[in-house]
Parts: sequence; structure tokens; C-alpha cells
Amino acid sequence: MMVYKCDLCDQIKKCGEKEIEGKFYNICLECWRPLEAKLKGKGRVRDKGRIEIASAPVQTDDGEGKETPFPGQPPKIWMKSDTVN
Repeated sequence: MMVYKCDLCDQIKKCGEKEIEGKFYNICLECWRPLEAKLKGKGRVRDKGRIEIASAPVQTDDGEGKETPFPGQPPKIWMKSDTVN
């Protein structure tokens, strides 16, 4: 605790730095206790766990031409160059 000007009562006292909704405030104990009692049981739990997002499936290009045409365009026709005769 350091001696700062309290953001709630504007008096110079020993204040602790508190984070409320992502902002930091210098609040003395005399102001913090009633505020803490009022807020007890409210709010939400902060989950500090890691969130993993599933990656998109990897497409392998095997040269078969499985691409779909854009809407409104004719499909591509693929054929082999081997002769039938």
C-alpha cells in the first residue's frame, strides 16, 4: 500500500490499487470495505484458463481437381490425355 489520493473520497490516505472493469483505481480501505460488501456475490468469475480454438481441416491437394466452381460459372471438366485406341 502506498500513500495516494483516493479516487472515491479524494483524501490522501494509504490506498491499494484495485482493478474494476479493466481500469485501475486507488481506493483506501475505508472506501473499499463498504464497496466490497455491496458488490459481494455479484459480478462474474474470471476464467483465466486457456481457450483453444479448433483449427480448420487441412486440405490435401492430390491433383484430382475436386474444386467446386464459383456460383454462376460453368464447371471445369477434367479428362485424361490417354488415348483409347
